[in-house]
Parts: sequence; structure tokens; C-alpha cells
Amino acid sequence: MMPRPTFPSPTIALLALVAAGVALLAGGQRAYAFPPAGQDQFGLHGEVSLVSRLGQETLELTGTATLQRSDPYDDGGVQVIDIELISMLLSGQSVTGPVVVTESATLASIGEVRSQQPGQDFPADSFIDVFAEILVPASPDPTASLHNDVAARVVPMFGATPLPLASWPPIGRTYGASYDPCVPLLPATPKEICVTAISLEFEPPPGVGGVSELARDVGAPSAEPVASGGGLAFSIVAAGAAAGFAAAVALGGGWYARRALR
Repeated sequence: MMPRPTFPSPTIALLALVAAGVALLAGGQRAYAFPPAGQDQFGLHGEVSLVSRLGQETLELTGTATLQRSDPYDDGGVQVIDIELISMLLSGQSVTGPVVVTESATLASIGEVRSQQPGQDFPADSFIDVFAEILVPASPDPTASLHNDVAARVVPMFGATPLPLASWPPIGRTYGASYDPCVPLLPATPKEICVTAISLEFEPPPGVGGVSELARDVGAPSAEPVASGGGLAFSIVAAGAAAGFAAAVALGGGWYARRALR
């Protein structure tokens, strides 16, 4: 007679699945640690509010951008990565015609991502000091090139409130600021154009969907667990844990059913 197969007790099976879930959770949190040096490409949606002798206007701009990041390093007990906006190309329409905005060719748009507390990369504060060149319609020439010599600093925002980052890259997050006094654009033309506010939303690169689009949705401020380092990895682990628990219940029920039929 062949020996009867043996089955693990439901308690042992459940404990094994819970242990696996804990291991997955620990691994998922590492996805929310500071990344090594590299570059991130984005689609970019921008709004720039201006005031001049002609009145006030808000430009809607779309395009692309690239952020370069350093390796993480320790600074006063917390981790920091340096970032730089190394390219940007935005275009839109003003009341007087087309506008093109690029990253400055002479001034570096630098910033950082800085942990708020030792031993934990996120949540993290961040900023970028933006220097740009703006091609605008002009007269008598077809266009004029303007730029800012005073940095237009932007920080992660949720509406009008600064909000720390919970992961990197900041897809679906907005960097923005309002300025008082405003940031002047030079040379000072007769219009005396000045920037009163900037909003830059970092989006998945054009033509990229799937996981990137999902990451954008999960990375939205309303869904980010700022202190716990959750997001997409946490959701995946939570789903896995739920499935594991259901499997353990099914396994236990089957084991008891087999015992009853012996």
C-alpha cells in the first residue's frame, strides 16, 4: 500500500506565507530609497504666470525635460542627492503669439533632494532653482529672447501647499512657487515682463504608458504614503498578502476536508 500523502498544517502554511509577505514588503520599500546617479526623462506640463505693462497672463506650456541626479551622500546625518535640470523644451501660446521656453545655456538649474530624518530616505524635501530662456514675439523683430538672472526656485507642491516627496522619480508631482517680488525677465523691454508664479508637473515621457502611467497615478500626492514609503510597491505587496491569506485559508480548509474524508 502506498503511503498516504501528508499536508502541512494550516498554521504552518499561514506563517510561511506571512513570512514571505514580510520579505516582499521589505524588498518593496527598497524601491523607495534614493537611486544611484543617473538621468530621468519626463514629459512636462507647465504654467507660467506673468505680469507686464500689458497686464497679467498665464501661459500653458507643454514639452519635455531631463533631470540629472548624483549618487546619494551623507550631509549632517541625512542622505542627499544633487539634481540638475539639464534640458527643457516647452512651447505654448501667448496673447501675442507662440512662446518657447528652454533651460538656460549659461546658468545651471540645480537643486537637491534631502531626507527629512536620519536613517530614512523618504519623506524628503526638494527644490530646483530654474534658470530659463524664453523666446517671445516682439516688434520690430519677429522674436526676442528673455531670461532670468534671479533663480526661480520651485518645490514639490500639492495645490498651494508644499509637500515632501515620497519616492523618486517624481512622476505625477508638481514643482511650483509664487514670487513676491516677482522674478524679472531680462533685458527689461518696454513691457517690463515679470514672473509671478510657476508650476511644473513632471509626467511620464511622451509615448510611454503602462507601468509609467500607473506610477504617475500612484505617485499623486493624494495617494502617496508620505512617511511610510508605500506607493506601487506597497500596493503590490498588499495584494500579494491578501492573496496569500486567501490561499492559506483555502489550503487549511482543504486539509481539514481531507482529514474528515479519511
